Amino acid sequence: MAKTGPLGKAESFYVEEKFKIGISIEEIAKDLDRAVGAIEKHIKKNKIEKPKTIMEQQFARQGGATIMTENASSMIDKAKKPSVNNSHCITKIK
Repeated sequence: MAKTGPLGKAESFYVEEKFKIGISIEEIAKDLDRAVGAIEKHIKKNKIEKPKTIMEQQFARQGGATIMTENASSMIDKAKKPSVNNSHCITKIK
């Protein structure tokens, strides 16, 4: 039987942090022995943002500016497709 009543401070913190890292609402409700509707209501009431992708999590935000971290740069470099062979565009000096 699921618990009833408002979420406590510890439960609220648990819901917010787990939802931010991408844990599903159903799994959070199961962990806390709460109804799924109560978890959804808490998320909507507190306007908790949906989880970001791993790439979005690697950018630092400071006062309106977005800064690419070293880890984000490495991830982007790995995700790039190799460029086309442009050897016909290179001039060799004799």
